[in-house]
Amino acid sequence: YWSDRARSHDELTTNLERFRRWAVGQGKPWFAFVHTYEVHDPYEPREEFYDQLAAGVPRLNGTVALEGVPGTREGGFRSRMQWILRKRNGATRPLGDGEMRTVLPALYDSHVAFADAQIGAVLNRWDALGLPPNTVVAVTSDHGQVFGETIDAGHTALHDTTIGVPLLLALPEAPGAGRRISGQARLVDLLPTLLDGAGLEVPPSIDGVSLMPAIAGGGEVAPRPVTSVAANANVGVSLRAANGLKLLFNDTAWSGAKPRLEAFDLAEDPLERHPLSVGSGDDSEMVRRLTEKIRSEAPGLVMTVRAEETADLEIDLRGLLVQQKGLRTMPEHPADLIWRGAN
Repeated sequence: YWSDRARSHDELTTNLERFRRWAVGQGKPWFAFVHTYEVHDPYEPREEFYDQLAAGVPRLNGTVALEGVPGTREGGFRSRMQWILRKRNGATRPLGDGEMRTVLPALYDSHVAFADAQIGAVLNRWDALGLPPNTVVAVTSDHGQVFGETIDAGHTALHDTTIGVPLLLALPEAPGAGRRISGQARLVDLLPTLLDGAGLEVPPSIDGVSLMPAIAGGGEVAPRPVTSVAANANVGVSLRAANGLKLLFNDTAWSGAKPRLEAFDLAEDPLERHPLSVGSGDDSEMVRRLTEKIRSEAPGLVMTVRAEETADLEIDLRGLLVQQKGLRTMPEHPADLIWRGAN
């Protein structure tokens, strides 16, 4: 079920009830995806939880939301996001630094607590609601939020404040109940875990690995690096190693922002504010692995050009990920390709 974002107040409770009615009537194995915008902006206090979670934090007269800021020539025309307050009278203003550090997290926490209570009410009364007991349930998210920790507001960057998400699992007969596994898992591990937990075969070609051995066996997740890509924001890729080191490789196409490679020690610098010197020690091996992964999974630019007549096609490509080898025209639409180089 895909949520109706316009119905922000009762969207989650309505969709959970729709799911319950649908699931009870199924007479065969099923899969359901219940999505919610409850913890997404815009934010207003969830009255049941704001006061108890935000004692002493002032309330704002309006709604807090993300708003795009157009790019400038000096910034390479790269747009960015900022947190704003939409007042009751229709006026808007950016949030101040203090409000982002106090009010914004309090608003967010009140929505998280509300979602937790609503989902928990269903899980705690699963059998009483008539839902099948042999169900694998997963609660997760596709991104976090940035509340002033970095220069990018919202969820477009590759810092841990954005790519770190919860993953909670409830399994039939409750293997590993109550355990918190500290190892590094990936969202690509979710599908094989769901299949494995449901007793289904996990195709060998699938991305990710099942987390069931760690969950049911009482062990930890095998150490694996995690690669994340911010394709829609065009801010590159990141590699998060199991030892707490992390690389951010920004291969932006925006001319005003130079491509850069940064490394962080998450144990000492969890907010990623103090880059390490890249190119020595453990991070040099990470640079090599990240480069190899990029070249194997994203070897270059694929472009299809359709034209009424054959003509010279001039391409000017920029960025560290660009590779000249393999760039060619499609045979069904012949054209000459002139390589002008990459800067």
